[in-house]
Amino acid sequence: MFDEKQRLPLTLVAALLALTLGLPLLVALLAGGADFPEALLGSGAGAVVVVLLCGLRARVRIVEEGLRLSLPPFYRKVLPYAGIAHARAVERINPLRDAGGWGLRWRGGGNLALVMRSGPGVRIATASGASYLIGASDPRGLLKALRARGVEVHGDPAPGAD
Repeated sequence: MFDEKQRLPLTLVAALLALTLGLPLLVALLAGGADFPEALLGSGAGAVVVVLLCGLRARVRIVEEGLRLSLPPFYRKVLPYAGIAHARAVERINPLRDAGGWGLRWRGGGNLALVMRSGPGVRIATASGASYLIGASDPRGLLKALRARGVEVHGDPAPGAD
């Protein structure tokens, strides 16, 4: 069984937190400090949002009815195995270049990305023409699990490989 959970990278969260806290305060100070209390309040509200983002966790899971993709509480979808045309490994996903950012990204034309960090992943093509780019720490394990359920897999893993 394949079940993987991913969170946003700590470095990304730290950078967002630094920008959220620091930028409004810097602008208020450079503007003479008159808006400093409002900037402080805005920074605090922004920090709360960033802290909430820390709790987001993408999950990719093989279940009886299909491949389950989720980013609770925003997104849950099951791709039935019969509706998956094929799957293939992606050696390296760059969230900005390949998906337009981190997290859940709708790319238009039925294309969706669920990417929480840079690294390997899997691209799923459906019979309806949609495409899913999924970040996965263990793409080989995901592909093996999909193959075991009758999904055509292109590339790694080799048939019968451990």
